[in-house]
Amino acid sequence: MTKVSTKNGSTKILHIHANLKEDFSKMSKKDLKNAPIIKMDPKGVIDLGKHSAGEKFSYTINITNNGKSPLKLHSILPNCSCISYKIGKQVLEAGESIQLVLTIDTVNQSIASHTKYIIMYTNDPNNPEIRIKLVIDITT
Repeated sequence: MTKVSTKNGSTKILHIHANLKEDFSKMSKKDLKNAPIIKMDPKGVIDLGKHSAGEKFSYTINITNNGKSPLKLHSILPNCSCISYKIGKQVLEAGESIQLVLTIDTVNQSIASHTKYIIMYTNDPNNPEIRIKLVIDITT
């Protein structure tokens, strides 16, 4: 957030948001061979099943670094304020695993089938941007 003064002396707030991705185009073959490799379980579309309106529940995603150098989880961005997360750390050494624990709060969500997304930015040259799709059916 940045404050900007106008010509008439008033102040306006300007919100700035940027997602920066690493440039892997100049990595050598040796660097690519030794790069971090993210493995997620589960991966792809995650069906969270049926949950009652107003319910708050958690879901765990396991993340492992199958590469040879540290894996950095630069940012984790849910597309809905109804999703929060906890993660022990954002740098995983080679072979290390952690859990990404999502908390989904269905209060203020309509009774319907919903699709939510989480975008994760990493330093894995083969997976610098990961989109996690969450499907949930909110019932009465």
